[in-house]
Amino acid sequence: MDRVTDHDHRFECVQPELGEQLWRLDTDDVAPDLWRRLERHLRVCDDCRLQRAVHDRLGSLGAAGGIDIEVEPECPLQLRVRRPGRFLAACGGLALAASLVLATLLPPAQPRLPGTSRGEDPESGFLRPVEGEVLNDGTPILSWRPIAGATSYRLEIKQIDGDYGWQEGADGASVRLPAEAALPARGRFLVLLEPVPADLTPLGGVSVSFRRAGLAATLGYRIQAAPLAVHLLGWLGLASLLLAAPIARRRRPSAA
Repeated sequence: MDRVTDHDHRFECVQPELGEQLWRLDTDDVAPDLWRRLERHLRVCDDCRLQRAVHDRLGSLGAAGGIDIEVEPECPLQLRVRRPGRFLAACGGLALAASLVLATLLPPAQPRLPGTSRGEDPESGFLRPVEGEVLNDGTPILSWRPIAGATSYRLEIKQIDGDYGWQEGADGASVRLPAEAALPARGRFLVLLEPVPADLTPLGGVSVSFRRAGLAATLGYRIQAAPLAVHLLGWLGLASLLLAAPIARRRRPSAA
């Protein structure tokens, strides 16, 4: 007889009529004779010892995580969270933190704006930076979609609001700006990409504009330009935190 719900294991209770009453060992009103029989049963039944070990471990994990978990005695492995407000707040905090981390790690979403690649070919254009991206790195990696038939590329960076300029050739579809040509700490820039031969793209080649700014502006941009799934995760976490507060307030009088 398998008394454990939704739990795959290799043991079976040797005396189900006693195993079903094993929870009485944790109560004060168990008869002495029954208590002795249950103790003897626990020494010989691997199934019940396994369940007791799982219950003890769940209790210690709940205490360590600040979540009060109550084990229902008649069906020990079915758990009930006694403090839903705290549990909801913990889940919401984790979701919100995860969304912020993902927003900084994942590349920003490609904007759906006219002129992003500044050409008629949808297969040509920059991968990074994306149009309007805010960077904090002074030596960023520039990458673009390979253009069929191109043997090499010519790159040029112009500062829109200053005198900075840089030109370089590239054999592949990406290049890192060298340290000696690092971008100024602040400014707006335009990157021009021209394949060799030049007639593989529309007149003027492919270009993208971006901005370099401080860390706060960069983080703000990354959060704003994060993928939709990251935004949904963040809103879900925020909603959970807002819902947790009234639940905790409603439960306070009963806890007293």
